[in-house]
Amino acid sequence: MAPSISISILVTLFIASFFHFSLISNANDELLTEACSNGMEVWDYKLCLQVLQNNFHISSASDVFTLATSIIESGISNATNTRAFIQKSIENELRDAAYYGSLEDCNDVYNSIIGSFQSALVEVKDHKEYDAATYDLLLLSTDYVNSCQNALDSQEMQNSTISAENKFVKIFGLAALKIVSRLDQNSAPPRMFD
Repeated sequence: MAPSISISILVTLFIASFFHFSLISNANDELLTEACSNGMEVWDYKLCLQVLQNNFHISSASDVFTLATSIIESGISNATNTRAFIQKSIENELRDAAYYGSLEDCNDVYNSIIGSFQSALVEVKDHKEYDAATYDLLLLSTDYVNSCQNALDSQEMQNSTISAENKFVKIFGLAALKIVSRLDQNSAPPRMFD
């Protein structure tokens, strides 16, 4: 009789944990959908959702704060890897001055992108300065990343890897911006009058 009780308890715990994880998954899906819904004209919603869902660090976030920091941390990692690729490309392209110059410009831009992601992370995690973080995220997602792409385009340089990585910076930056903005709204004092 004891084994049937144990099995019954195990089955009950399994079903309860399944529903718990199912609820978390649905909440995460809603948050990821919100993160990718930014209303920009030039935006690949499906790619954004795919990138965020396929990143375990992001897709396993259990709340808005963790989701925001996970997206920013993933953005830092992605931008750091992209900068390393750019630096390796610079070493290999010393013979083409125009392309070399564009790569140098992108390297400088990625230094700024990484710095802005890092500032945003500190502003969110340590200081709860969500407004300042959204400024950094917007700047890196638009001005900075566009500057790199413009440097490549101005020399008619085709580097599909850097161009693709520029898209990922926008995804991580703008998705984080959307979620950090939500943190900012949640931290605002209640309004007494409308």
